[in-house]
Amino acid sequence: MCCHFRFFKLPTLMMSVITGIFVLELALPPLAAQIEFDRAPIHYSTSEVNDHINKLQRRMDAGAIKLKFDEKFGYLKSLLEALDITPSSQMLVFSKTSLQLRRISPNTPRALYFNDHSYIGWVPNGEVIEVSSVDPLQGAIFYTLRQEET
Repeated sequence: MCCHFRFFKLPTLMMSVITGIFVLELALPPLAAQIEFDRAPIHYSTSEVNDHINKLQRRMDAGAIKLKFDEKFGYLKSLLEALDITPSSQMLVFSKTSLQLRRISPNTPRALYFNDHSYIGWVPNGEVIEVSSVDPLQGAIFYTLRQEET
């Protein structure tokens, strides 16, 4: 096995943010509505994920595909090919809305690549490739892929 995707679901992040806001603003009245991601029909944190990254991970685990590591771009080129994402979809963004915000600047923008089902975020010399893929039932699922050859 060459590498492994680490995924996290949006509600985990949202709950951390919501918890942080709640702790900071204890003086405010209680929230009028609860966010209940795990209720029917989706059961977000316990439902099986069935997006393109999960399918790619299963193919990698079965030995049907192996991502190739490149010294300059890490797994980027191989990942784009495996997900059928054209390099010409690239957009460069300077927004620091990334897990790697300290690495992003006008000199080192984040490159975003996409197709109908997945988005790939790559930062020069970044520690991870950031991935968002769409599950048909649960919506956006977020992953990271470590940028180190294994």
